[in-house]
Amino acid sequence: MVRHLPSAAQSGRTETAPVRDLADFLVQWRRFRPVVTQLQTKLALTGDEVEVLGWLVALTDRLREEDVL
Repeated sequence: MVRHLPSAAQSGRTETAPVRDLADFLVQWRRFRPVVTQLQTKLALTGDEVEVLGWLVALTDRLREEDVL
């Protein structure tokens, strides 16, 4: 099993660190959620693309760190 090491978000550092894995993405989800929701309003997206982004947001909102660690 690979041990998940603390990211900048977990350690309290304020700089933005690159995401290393799914667990780290979930830890940093508060930073990414506004970006994803803004993508949904872009005119260039198809209805299917908007729907997929919506489902990804809904799914990620329901996950907790404990679910992927």
